[in-house]
Amino acid sequence: MAELRKTHGGLAEKLRVYEKCDPKRVDELKAKLKVCREGMTRWTDNLYEVEMWIKKSNPALTTSEIHDNFPILRDLDYAL
Repeated sequence: MAELRKTHGGLAEKLRVYEKCDPKRVDELKAKLKVCREGMTRWTDNLYEVEMWIKKSNPALTTSEIHDNFPILRDLDYAL
């Protein structure tokens, strides 16, 4: 019986190592990644919309003045 428990413990440990590669888990991670990417795109689009709104509302402001006041717009990289 002790030998079986030892074998079971070893197999259970091996199984824990491989559960990161479980197809169900990989599919769940891909779905979560898709949701995150969509959210990121939505927020990035919103930031650009705010920048456009500021430019239309205050035509006297230059792009560099807007970026000085909102540094996140200067550092934003939209490439996916």
